[in-house]
Amino acid sequence: MKKFNDWFEQNLKVGRFPVPTEIERGNFKYIINVSDEYIPDCYTAAMNTGKKYFWFPINEMSSEIGLNSIYAALQIIHIAEQEQATVYLHCHAGVNRSVTVADAYFYMRTGKHRLIKKENDIKISIAVEPQEEDELINNRLLNNINDGLLPAKRKMETFLKSCLPVFESDISYRGGQLDKIKLTSRIG
Repeated sequence: MKKFNDWFEQNLKVGRFPVPTEIERGNFKYIINVSDEYIPDCYTAAMNTGKKYFWFPINEMSSEIGLNSIYAALQIIHIAEQEQATVYLHCHAGVNRSVTVADAYFYMRTGKHRLIKKENDIKISIAVEPQEEDELINNRLLNNINDGLLPAKRKMETFLKSCLPVFESDISYRGGQLDKIKLTSRIG
């Protein structure tokens, strides 16, 4: 698990929408945009510098935040982790949608929700035991579940736990698995 935690802390960067020059200068192999905005210049900057750019729009203003986009973003993050590659995961301001996806990935990989703590001015992620989850006021995944923007907690946790075996399977097997996971998790 230490290997995952090290990769998560060092290689998965979450932030605001970058401008094209930041994409060009950034040391990232993958850029994942989960905002509902698409700026062609950002895509062009990524392609011109050999970076892989993905857009999985999540609309935080609707009653359903976008499970399909979360699933797709998790799959790319998992590929990046397997490659030990760097990822820049962003939404518009870098405080809700992108952090929700990062929290979902952390749960998918550890089976525990993430608490972000500051130690010596450095933010670190800590896996929290289920009995401590009520203290997680800064966990965006749980906040969006509680706000009704994502499926109920147990359904969402079942969904996330079901994603990992699919992502670790042969790529030719992965097609159509999202619907199967939604059914077994009892999500719409």
